[in-house]
Amino acid sequence: LPYKLGVNKHSDLTFEEFAAKMLHPIVVDRSAQAGLLTEDDDGLIDLPASIDWRTKGVLNPVKNQEQCGSCWAFSANGALESRYAIATGTLLSFSEQQLVDCSSKDEGCKGGLMSDAFEYVRKHGIDEESTNPYKGSDVTCKTKLTSHPDGPPAGEVIGYRNLSQTDAALKKALINGPVSLAVNVDLNFQMYQSGLFNASSCSVGEDLNHGVVAVGYGTTPDGDDYYIIRNSWGDSWGEDGYIYMKRGDNTLGRCNMLELMSVPKLRSD
Repeated sequence: LPYKLGVNKHSDLTFEEFAAKMLHPIVVDRSAQAGLLTEDDDGLIDLPASIDWRTKGVLNPVKNQEQCGSCWAFSANGALESRYAIATGTLLSFSEQQLVDCSSKDEGCKGGLMSDAFEYVRKHGIDEESTNPYKGSDVTCKTKLTSHPDGPPAGEVIGYRNLSQTDAALKKALINGPVSLAVNVDLNFQMYQSGLFNASSCSVGEDLNHGVVAVGYGTTPDGDDYYIIRNSWGDSWGEDGYIYMKRGDNTLGRCNMLELMSVPKLRSD
């Protein structure tokens, strides 16, 4: 295998126990998505051979969602923090707890959608992490919706857009910054330690259960194309909190990663 599995802090859980705590089915609203597929596949000839936003000073250290199914909040903030830093030159850490507690379209520790998180931030803005630190559980919403957050205020995020379900659309979007997306986690993904993840076991059907962030792409010396994916299980999981996922040879990508991709749209873009 080109990748290694290893013991991590989730290894004492069966996959079923792990999934019950950390993963929740992500349901894709096809009708809502249909009108939002705005990224086309043209203009790919000018794409750089590789991109890695980790080297650009626009990513915070990898965070940890703990035993709460709040991956959607970490995925949304991961893309938003970086794209805000790219647009403004200021890297802030935004409050996942605010999204968990206050984004009423989402279900806190029981799951949610990154696009709904972007919509919440559009309407209400978002605080910095230091103002509303992460607790790893559902708490009553503390943020007054009329308050002035110390992060981007309401209106700084003007919306979001979904990407068409292709490698070309993802690579093109990564030119401008990290991308929120969902994957289907299985036991191999749970136990990933290092290397080029090429398991096909996670690519069945159209299932999705976990939100992550794509932060780059590249090609190995052997010619294998891959994406660099940022997880929210702390930096002891995978390669310092990241997984290198081989580009899939199926329609929806490895672990169905091309199925539900979105990026926040900033006023300053």
